[in-house]
Amino acid sequence: MTIYPSISGALLFCAALSCSAQSLDPQDTRTATLKQAIQIASQHGYKAAALDWAKIEANALAILAADDSEGALTASLEYVIAKLEDGHSAYRPPSASPPTTLPPAVARRPEIVASETAGDFPLVRVNAWTGQDAAAAREASASLRSALNAALSQEVCGLLVDFSSNSGGNMWPMLAGLLPIYEEGLLGAFEGADGQRTLIVSDGIGLSMGGKPHYLNVPALPKPKHLPRHVAVLIGPRTASSGEIVALMLIAQDNSESFGAATAGRSSANRVFPLANGGMLILTTAATVDRHGSKYWEPIAPDHPAEDAKAAAVSWLSAQCGAPPASRS
Repeated sequence: MTIYPSISGALLFCAALSCSAQSLDPQDTRTATLKQAIQIASQHGYKAAALDWAKIEANALAILAADDSEGALTASLEYVIAKLEDGHSAYRPPSASPPTTLPPAVARRPEIVASETAGDFPLVRVNAWTGQDAAAAREASASLRSALNAALSQEVCGLLVDFSSNSGGNMWPMLAGLLPIYEEGLLGAFEGADGQRTLIVSDGIGLSMGGKPHYLNVPALPKPKHLPRHVAVLIGPRTASSGEIVALMLIAQDNSESFGAATAGRSSANRVFPLANGGMLILTTAATVDRHGSKYWEPIAPDHPAEDAKAAAVSWLSAQCGAPPASRS
């Protein structure tokens, strides 16, 4: 259900068209919307440089001219998006629900749950969170930090972090909430089509992106009393977009291993571009790079494939921590 991992929020952009849906008749609005989307995609799409945009525009306009319905506009835009071959870009028509809406239990309440293996290791489930409101994002990061601090209130050798149902959204509250269990320094980067990388760095207290402090650093969140020596990361096919990004930045650490099944393969970074008709182009603009410089585009394969990811993770943590796995209740 994720729409974007949002590396910088929505970009208010109407290209060079100076377009306004209110000032155009419906047919002109459709044409302006398509041409605007093509200009945005050709300028900002991660894989745009290799494409024949004159041919793409001609074909898209032909699709649009087939009839005067909104369906033809959608079909033409979906054709443009398909040519990008990034598997993550999308068109959201104005009639669709805004991408800032998710059920509250999913959007705002990362959970801490007891381990099914007699509670030997705490488990924090990191749910999807979508939105751009700064106050709501601070609330979400604080909620997740509270869950993390509760999980680590006692000294513990291992921790399970569950991203297996995290379909993505805005990555920053997730990353800010979990920040203490990430090693300080370089966490990863976003690589644009020009090869330039925007670095994401932790100083142990806050985040910076491209050398600029993140707004979620204020107010500073309380740190957990204890930190785990080993972290087991649970992933699966429902782990997508920013859920994948936040997970892979943790998996790349020396003290972490991943368990479960391959992720959805949408760990690229998207930006949201409003269109003339009131819809939105959600465009892949960058690939994600981990702390070791490895670039991700395909699904993330777990270190330990397992049907029962939680049981496999507990077994691994028990081995790392020098204790036999607890019997399952």
